[in-house]
Amino acid sequence: MTEPAVEHDEPQEPQRLLGPQSLQEMFGGRRGIIDGAVPPIVFVVANGIRHDVREAGIAAVAAAVVLLAIRLLTKGPTRHVFSGVLGVVISAAIAARSGRASDFFIPGVVLNAGYFTLFVLSVVVRKPIVGLVLKQFSDKPATWHSNQAVRRAYAELTLIWAGMYGLRVLVQGVLLRQERVNWLAATKIILGYPPLLLVLALTMPYLRWRTAGVPVETGDPVARAVDASEQPDPSELPDEPDEPGDAERLPTTTAG
Repeated sequence: MTEPAVEHDEPQEPQRLLGPQSLQEMFGGRRGIIDGAVPPIVFVVANGIRHDVREAGIAAVAAAVVLLAIRLLTKGPTRHVFSGVLGVVISAAIAARSGRASDFFIPGVVLNAGYFTLFVLSVVVRKPIVGLVLKQFSDKPATWHSNQAVRRAYAELTLIWAGMYGLRVLVQGVLLRQERVNWLAATKIILGYPPLLLVLALTMPYLRWRTAGVPVETGDPVARAVDASEQPDPSELPDEPDEPGDAERLPTTTAG
């Protein structure tokens, strides 16, 4: 009687873990686009109708809470929605306190400025953030990640990400000083997920292109060196017998 075959879950391939779809989910996926776009649109529309920053802020917070409730009812991921609600509350509070609708977008500009600084500094200290993240999902050994070409590719990708955040700060910073509320809302959407999804889609192809000639070595190089030092010199080994019976044959002597 044969035993029934036991089904085992197949491990995910690193390529799938690092694919654009998986990376997009890290930032909220398609639903994150809606969650990020709705509150600022509601704020701008409410402010244009009521001409009251406080009421517009309340409307934006209410929209964020409704999105959270929908996620909870549909049992969808809520991590990004919770952070989004907190961000909308802070933005609405700042705008309500100053009385300027444009101040609703200050937290977003500050957050992007922080990301820009963090990504650039990680390259300066030779710990690029993109490399630190991708190494957690990669199946390649540490020797591959420490290769100069790979580290250079990680640094380049980190600077590309920093450039995306820097572009947001530059454009929205100018609009913030000019108090262009409608344009601030538009650029928050235009410079939000579209560039993010583009950079996500380019990250892995760019890494594969820049590291195409890097050999993948397995094992610990220190352990390999120790094992090699313990191996005897082939020149000092005795000659192996050509035939199995040769080693057992004794030399014969003839009587004088």
